[in-house]
Amino acid sequence: TLLIDYGRYADAEAALGWLNVKGTVRSDEPFAVDAWSAQLLERLGTGFAAQQAAIAHIKTLVTAGTARFKGSLTQSGAPLSWDLHDGEMAATQLDFLLNVRVNAAPPILEQVVTQTVEALKPAPAARYYFTHFECFSPLPPEPTHRLREA
Repeated sequence: TLLIDYGRYADAEAALGWLNVKGTVRSDEPFAVDAWSAQLLERLGTGFAAQQAAIAHIKTLVTAGTARFKGSLTQSGAPLSWDLHDGEMAATQLDFLLNVRVNAAPPILEQVVTQTVEALKPAPAARYYFTHFECFSPLPPEPTHRLREA
């Protein structure tokens, strides 16, 4: 029998800040998309460590043309994990999705992410845009069905 302590689960879930972002980075000069992707994950890991915010996960999907870079980080200082990595590539624009679950309040999460993306501009004149940005702590889950012992 699987016993689930829904109160404990709800408390753990509510302690996490959730962030979902979609954005674009543009530069007049080509920049290394693969390096930008890796630095995004590494610097977010460092930024959350500085805030003493434990990472549940940080996931990103970066696209530039037909190239795809899908990576994740599950704790500060851990090696990056790549599900897709199309090798070295330079471009003047990339699009990215960022999914973050960290043990931090939403304002801290938002601050670390925006400061990191700003710091990763490939050139002083480069621009970034968030086309979707949501940051919150979830409400406690309310399961529809619970298994009971027969």
